Amino acid sequence: MPTIKFEVMGVPQGKGRPKFAKPGNFVMAYTPKKTKDYELMIRGVYLQWLMENHGRQANEIKDRPFNLDVIANFNVPVSLSKKKQHELLCHEYHTKKPDIDNIVKVILDALNEVAFNDDSQLVFLTASKRYTNKPTSVEVVFTWEEDDEPV
Repeated sequence: MPTIKFEVMGVPQGKGRPKFAKPGNFVMAYTPKKTKDYELMIRGVYLQWLMENHGRQANEIKDRPFNLDVIANFNVPVSLSKKKQHELLCHEYHTKKPDIDNIVKVILDALNEVAFNDDSQLVFLTASKRYTNKPTSVEVVFTWEEDDEPV
C-alpha cells in the first residue's frame, strides 16, 4: 500500500473558527491568521516531503479514495510531579484543547487541492492525541490502494 508520511513540528493546532467583518453593507467571513499560518506550515512540510522524495506518489493520490492517520503529540506539563508525568505518558490520552476533529480539519484544509483533489475522498480516518517525551508535533500518514492494472 503506497504511503505518504510526514511530521509537522510544533504544538498541534486545530482549525480556528471563522471570523466575520462587515465592510460596508455585507458580512464577510475569513479564516483567522493563526489558522492560515498553520495551514501554510502544513502545506510547506508536505511539499518538502515531495521534494525529498522526488514527487513520487504525488499524483497517485490526487483522485483516489485515501486513508488518513493522525497522531497529535503533546508534551507532559513539567509542573506535574514525576509520578503524575509517568502516569500520563503510560496510561492517558491528551484530553484538553484543541479538539481532535479540529486538528484533522486543519490538516485536510491545508492539503485540499494540493495532496488530493477534495477531502471528500477521505474514506477511513484514525486520529489520536497523546502525551509524549518527543517534541510536540502532528504525525500525518496517507495511504491508498494501488491499481491492480499494469502500468
